[in-house]
Order: sequence, then structure tokens, then C-alpha cells
Amino acid sequence: MIARVKPGGVYASVVETPQNAAEYPSVKMVKVFSKFDRKTLEFMAEAVRDGKLVIPIGLKLPLSEAARAHAIAEKGGVGKILLFLETVSRTEDRYLL
Repeated sequence: MIARVKPGGVYASVVETPQNAAEYPSVKMVKVFSKFDRKTLEFMAEAVRDGKLVIPIGLKLPLSEAARAHAIAEKGGVGKILLFLETVSRTEDRYLL
């Protein structure tokens, strides 16, 4: 994942620094700890919406395949996995993600 960060960018993670971090000296490493509150959540949601915060998704699977997603994640190398609900909105007639 760190390879996707632009030079001069920031790699933020809730887990340890990647083993290959030394290969990217122009990328700032930041360990993230967060207290959940509405203001922070809204700020982050707006940043994602505005393209200021990009979360690269390696794989998208329906929630019914959560066990498969977990097995894939344990093997590593796929990046973030997004599980989505398979519910169809009757009023809009499209999938809700």
C-alpha cells in the first residue's frame, strides 16, 4: 500500500509501520489513534467525498462472502477489502453500497 503514496505524501495506519518503509524516504509515516466522535467522522467523510483522503480498495465483496474476504486478508497482499450490503433499494431500484 505504501507504494501508492505520492512522494511527499503521508502514510497513516492504525498498525505498525510497513517493513519496506525505508524504501520510501519521502513518505511521512504516521500512526493513527482515533477517538470516535461525530465531528471527526464528518470531517473524514467530507475529505473522502472531496478527494482529499483516498482509501485504496483492493477488493470489493458482498457481505455474504465475509469469510472468504477474511481468508484472503490473512494471506495478505490484496490491500483493503470493502464488504458491501447486497440490499436492493425498492424506491431507487439500485444497489446500496
